[in-house]
Amino acid sequence: MKLEALDRTTHDVAAFDSGVEACNSDLVSQSNKIRNRCQVLSEGSTILAFGRYSIVVSGPKKDLTPLVRIDYLARDLTSPAGTGTDMLIHLFRTIADDERTHDCKGVLIDSLNCGDAKQTARRWSYFTEKVGFRSIDGDPNAVSGYAFLPMEIVRAYAAA
Repeated sequence: MKLEALDRTTHDVAAFDSGVEACNSDLVSQSNKIRNRCQVLSEGSTILAFGRYSIVVSGPKKDLTPLVRIDYLARDLTSPAGTGTDMLIHLFRTIADDERTHDCKGVLIDSLNCGDAKQTARRWSYFTEKVGFRSIDGDPNAVSGYAFLPMEIVRAYAAA
C-alpha cells in the first residue's frame, strides 16, 4: 500500500467504487484538476481509499477559528478491512505535518452524510464511537451535520 497524491495518469479512477455516488464523483472531479488536494492509498493503479482536506475559518467574519475540514474520506468496497482507517490515520499525519494547520483548533468532518440513511448511520457510528469525533450541535444522538475532533487528539493519532 502506498500513500500518494492522486494522479489521473497513474490511478484508475473509473474502477473506484465506495458505494456512495457523491464520494465517487468527488474522486473523478479531483482527478480532472491539474492541482488537486486529494491523497490516495493505492496498490499500483488501484485506488484502495482516498481523502481530501482543506483549511477553513469559522465565525461571523470568517476570522475567528481556523479549522481543518476533511472534505471526503472513502474506501473502495473491495479494499481490505481497515483500509479506511489506514487512510484516516495517513490523513491525520498529513494534517499534523501541514504547517498551515499549526493554529487550527481541530478537525471537522462532513463526509459522514454521504449515501443513504443506513450508510450515514454506519459512518457516524464509526467516527463518533471509535475515532472520537463529536457532533458539533451537542446532541450525542445526532446523525447529521458536522462532527469535530480537537487538534490535540488528531496529533496524538498521527504520532501513534
